[in-house]
Amino acid sequence: MKEFKKLVGNDPIENEIKKKERKVKRETARRKIEDNISFENKLEGLNKEFLSLFTLQKITPQQRGFKLEKLFFELLHLNEFEHTPPYRTPNGEQIDGHFKYEKFDYLVEIKWTDEITKQKDLSIFDGKIRGKAQSTRGVFLSANGFDENAINKFSGDSPRIILINGEDLALILGNSFTLFDAIKAKVDALVRYGNIYKKLRDI
Repeated sequence: MKEFKKLVGNDPIENEIKKKERKVKRETARRKIEDNISFENKLEGLNKEFLSLFTLQKITPQQRGFKLEKLFFELLHLNEFEHTPPYRTPNGEQIDGHFKYEKFDYLVEIKWTDEITKQKDLSIFDGKIRGKAQSTRGVFLSANGFDENAINKFSGDSPRIILINGEDLALILGNSFTLFDAIKAKVDALVRYGNIYKKLRDI
């Protein structure tokens, strides 16, 4: 058999198959590298946009909030989360958006205020969540963080909200955490400990 192979050489069809497989692997590796570079470039662009929100002149906190809202949903899109942009319910209730993570739907609330977010804002958002299906939770993003009393209030009875502050978002946009890992860490803290405000810098 060996002598026969020496005479006829290796199977040309088999060689062609292996050649094509090597080509596919090289092409897949190349695309993966290009995708990674593209992802990092887009993430860097979002990070620069976020940092610019702190220095923009002649712009109101509400306008900064709208820009932050747009940025957050671009981040969801970049990370391939299934999501919905801002919308109104049939009864006129304003929802800043929604995304899916695992088996849950997460309503989104985004605010940029000069002060930390107070209990009243969390109460309104909590009411929106509890008016939806049991599988609905919420993500509240506040650029300047949250009042301690509000945190304590909503960490108690069946918490369904996770809180993200500007520092958390900066760590995600700076690529210290992926968005997926950040959401996972915060959801784990909510589910296991009832902690609605697990800060990424404490992980």
